[in-house]
Amino acid sequence: MNKAKAAKHGQNIFVYCNIRTNQVLYSLSRTLKNNASLRQLTFVGKKSVPASLRKDIWQPMATISFPYAPQGLHAFRKLREYRKMHELAIPIEDIRDKTKTDPNALIERKKRPRLLMDQKANSVADMAAVLAKQAEAGAAWARTANSTTPEDPSQSSPGASSIVSDGEAGSSGVTGVTISWRNIFDAEFAESWPAEVVHSGLDYTRHTIDNPAREEEEEKETQ
Repeated sequence: MNKAKAAKHGQNIFVYCNIRTNQVLYSLSRTLKNNASLRQLTFVGKKSVPASLRKDIWQPMATISFPYAPQGLHAFRKLREYRKMHELAIPIEDIRDKTKTDPNALIERKKRPRLLMDQKANSVADMAAVLAKQAEAGAAWARTANSTTPEDPSQSSPGASSIVSDGEAGSSGVTGVTISWRNIFDAEFAESWPAEVVHSGLDYTRHTIDNPAREEEEEKETQ
């Protein structure tokens, strides 16, 4: 990876969804890599993790574009952590069998994997939650762009906001963040989004998300 590509690595998060199970994969590259993608999937029951990745059943769901690579890498890490938590620490209320009169009855064990694999709604809500936390961090993300040892501004102490320069004061941590959706109505899975986040449509592609860099070049040519 050359220096130019390395500097932009993390500016885009590509989100894919399984059309059969609603499992979700996050990628920093436009194409899903078999081994790296399979490592993201948690074993929650029989056939929950396939032997190999079938790209014909994984379709593009969204692309999240950030102005700064460290900000995108932080979001990528948090999204994977949140999804792992949903799969391994599911609330007991979510697996209660509401079709039975016994309030303590749980869904049959063989039916639980399908429930745990369906992470589409959770993933959208996670995106909104991560961006909301980044918005609270303010413009501190701009300072991490050229830092050799970037820190997570969302974990900084309250007094750290005093080091924000006059040019950064008052700006949001998610200004410039864009989410392109294959189905724009998927965004409604989240209760709310930071006002600065821009939502748009994603060009239709079968198995590989379109290149955001090419779209930017086309926009510049039309201007």
